[in-house]
Amino acid sequence: MADQLIASLGTLTFLIVAANFLSPVGLGQFSLGVSSVLLAQSVNRALCGETLLVRRSLHRTVASEIDSCLGLAVIVGGIAGLGSLIAAVVWDGYREVFVAVSVSAIGMILHDTVRYALIAGERLTPLLVADSLLLVGVSGGMAAAGAFELGPSAMLAVWGCGGFLSAVSVVAYCQYRWSLRDSLRWCRSAISQSSAFVVEAVLGAGIGYLTLVLIAVFAGDEEVAVFRTALTIFGVTSVAINFLRSSYLRHLQREELRSGAGIRRVSVQMSLIVAAAVFGTAFGLAVVPDWLGARLFGETWFLIGAVIVPAALNRLMAGISSVPTVVLRAMGIAWPATRMRIIVTLVSFGLGPLGAYLYGAPGALYAESISYGLIAAALFGVAVNRTR
Repeated sequence: MADQLIASLGTLTFLIVAANFLSPVGLGQFSLGVSSVLLAQSVNRALCGETLLVRRSLHRTVASEIDSCLGLAVIVGGIAGLGSLIAAVVWDGYREVFVAVSVSAIGMILHDTVRYALIAGERLTPLLVADSLLLVGVSGGMAAAGAFELGPSAMLAVWGCGGFLSAVSVVAYCQYRWSLRDSLRWCRSAISQSSAFVVEAVLGAGIGYLTLVLIAVFAGDEEVAVFRTALTIFGVTSVAINFLRSSYLRHLQREELRSGAGIRRVSVQMSLIVAAAVFGTAFGLAVVPDWLGARLFGETWFLIGAVIVPAALNRLMAGISSVPTVVLRAMGIAWPATRMRIIVTLVSFGLGPLGAYLYGAPGALYAESISYGLIAAALFGVAVNRTR
């Protein structure tokens, strides 16, 4: 849990640094660049991170599995970089940002994979050190880029380079390695689970990214900044969600989930963690004076007030929708859950983009909340039915 706090504190700190040096428009461009990397990172987590933790719950993680995940992360990062270069050619207004993403993607994705490898291997000291050094190093580098007015692209490049250096250092210290052959072997051995995870990741992250792109196209960069900043401010909620999907998942045993009562008990516990994080953050934001908010987030702070309520609802429903996902993965149920998610996603496909098109950031946040609620209800039903 301590490391989840450091990791989410890092993301929030990077945003604060960016907000202090960039205009709302520049912050919106920075946010879209970060979200572009997160899209690929979600797919990589499905292939490597969460699959590795599920396998860890079944048997002791061996070094070859970690090596395979690292090799696959390099491939995913390379594909993400190539896709960003194509986007840079197509989208003139964000050319510099996407070029920076093409450089940054592999470092950020590789660092995230190293984190999951350390969690699976229960090597908490290197994990804490790596995330702490990344927090300090990237914050300082981004501040320097801002002081020299190098813009959002340079800040993205600093983040990516910091992630790459951190990952390479951990790989050397822990004597990990990566290779194409190992990554292909991992895909073959874990495809029955990973394929379902990837479909879920692509559905969720893809629609979320489409929503952000539509905000950029129809509402402007300032609305992108408001949307992403509001979600990032609820960083404690992300700590709770990531904790459930990593450390909590690693310790969850299938024996606890053999009955509907067991599933409900575990689900209530996880939901309370999420709710406490959301309401605690919302209360904190409500009492923050404007002078302090403006000092932390610059001009964007005065735009955030209108979306605190929809952002809180969005994070609450997002966290609750993660609860049955964790339960189903601990139970080893992959494709039945994915099929249900596909059905619900097809039904609610247009909600987020439509909300973004009609009402900008607030509309997108409310619409996504409805989608998360539908997904949570459907997946809870799948989990309970599997115990009968």
